[in-house]
Amino acid sequence: MESNGNKTALVAGVVALVVGGVGGYAISESMTDDNSGDNASVSEDNPMTDTKAAAFRTAMNNAFTDHIAYASPALRAAFDGSPSLDGNVAALDANSVEIAEAVDSAYPGTKEDFLKLWRDHIGFFVDYTTAAKAGDEAGMKEAKDKLTGYTSDASKFFADANPNLDQATLKEGLTTHFNQVIAVVDAYGADDFEKSYSLQREASDHMEMTADALSAAIVKQQPEKF
Repeated sequence: MESNGNKTALVAGVVALVVGGVGGYAISESMTDDNSGDNASVSEDNPMTDTKAAAFRTAMNNAFTDHIAYASPALRAAFDGSPSLDGNVAALDANSVEIAEAVDSAYPGTKEDFLKLWRDHIGFFVDYTTAAKAGDEAGMKEAKDKLTGYTSDASKFFADANPNLDQATLKEGLTTHFNQVIAVVDAYGADDFEKSYSLQREASDHMEMTADALSAAIVKQQPEKF
């Protein structure tokens, strides 16, 4: 059974997951260096490992990479029309519900709105994938346009929730994330499987980098938890 402290760290970490990415270390670099105590553990220059903030950072990294690990096989299954698709989608959606519940724990009353937003964006990726399989360029463009709209909606959602997150930076990171996932699908559709999996690793790396940056923003917003 998880301790309350670890559960709190995981909840806050998964909240950052749903942002889907920010540009590099922009957030952490923009923060002041006057944090003390546990908060300092999120600093690249002072990587303490025995604090709640350090556990939080680790939880974020795990959650980010788990998201990529669920999404990638689901989209490949959608492209292939594989009988594994239903199972992949069910696992991905269960993860979505868990993330929405975590978001609601940190920002009460947001679960249903967030879950719809999150499910919609996963659906747009599936729409793109099935259109790519069919060679439907209009359908691919429509899905990408909807994903662009998602980047605006999701960046506003989290910038409103956390004053330490800049909406323009969030949108840039979300755009990077969706372009990376699209590239994974495109490479797979071109039968360049080595490239597809290499791009998946890049997407995971981006999520880890994002987790490092966002941990500073969340800790700064809710220092009482750390």
